[in-house]
Formats: sequence, structure tokens, C-alpha cells
Amino acid sequence: LRARHEAWRWRGDSIDHAVQLLRQALSIIGDNVRLYAALGVAYLQYREAGIDYSERPLLEAERCASKLFELEQDSASGRQLRGWIRYSRGLVQEAVRDLKAALDMEPNNADTMLLLSNCYLISGRVWSARPLVMRLLALDPLTPVTRCVPAWADILEGNFPAAVEPYRQMFEMDRSNPMARLFYAWVLIINHMEQDAVALVEESP
Repeated sequence: LRARHEAWRWRGDSIDHAVQLLRQALSIIGDNVRLYAALGVAYLQYREAGIDYSERPLLEAERCASKLFELEQDSASGRQLRGWIRYSRGLVQEAVRDLKAALDMEPNNADTMLLLSNCYLISGRVWSARPLVMRLLALDPLTPVTRCVPAWADILEGNFPAAVEPYRQMFEMDRSNPMARLFYAWVLIINHMEQDAVALVEESP
């Protein structure tokens, strides 16, 4: 849980800490499907945060997936990680198939729900994402990135004003998250609130 929180902060030091925590957990209890899945996703956050676009995070995640599938041929954790890897490689349709299967096995997994929602949204299937987005927000309202997913759907439907408050909430929940600051500034700009956006950017670390 601590590693998940750190990885979603989208800072290099936080993702490093997430990886460290998960490796410590593996050293304590040995091989574990859920821990390998979490470690693979943590590595992929280096790409999500724009920190490392090389093949390294993908290769590390694929190593975790190989270990995971050696332990258990078919599991929600395995399907979720493979879905993340395929999403990261731009194979969105294949990712959706894995994520839907993972969600069938584990219907209340917030991270699976989040990524599946995003896959639908970036594919223009806002109507498919909406029910998942509402479930996600009810299930996991305290993870900052969750707050902005309904607003991302609103933006894709052209309702820019509706996005300001959710992105502000995401930013206020973790002001040191550089991606939360970037997203909030972008939403202010598309709502013609340039002065607020400039102030936000100027106070960036």
C-alpha cells in the first residue's frame, strides 16, 4: 500500500522508494504474485511520469510478468500487469482485453478500473468509461489521480469548465506531484484562466 501511494506521486524519488519497498517485501516473504505485479506497475510509472522513456521500465516490468506467470498461469494480478505493459507499448486493444479479464476476476481493483477507464477514454469511448469512472470514484476517492478521471472524460466531451475543480482537488491532495501541477495548469489554460496557470507554473519547484 505504501509503494502504491509512492508510485502514484509521479516523482522520481517517490517511484524509486516504491520499487525499494516492493523489493524489500519480496526479500521478506519470497516470490509473490501480487508483489511482482505491483513492482512491474511501479517500473512503468517511470514512463507514465515522463521520467524514463527508454526500454528499461518496460523490460523490468516484463521480467516481473515472467516471474509472475511462472508462479501462477492466470490471475487478476498477471492480467493487470500484462494489460499495463501492453498499454505502455501502445497496444490498447490488447490491453483492454487483459484489463477486462482482470476486472472480471477482481471486480473492485481500483488500479485495474483506472487503467481500463483510461484505455476507453483515449480510444474515444467515453460512454464505455463513464460507468467504470463512477465506480472508481466511489471505490477509491482518496488516491489523487482518481479525482481527475471524471474530469478527463468531461474534457473529451468538450465540457472544459467541469474539469477545473477535480483537477484542482488532485493537485491540492499532493502539491508536490509534478504531473498533478502540470495537469491542473493545462486545465486552467484550456479554460482561459492563463493568469492562474502562469502563477501555478512559476511557483513550481
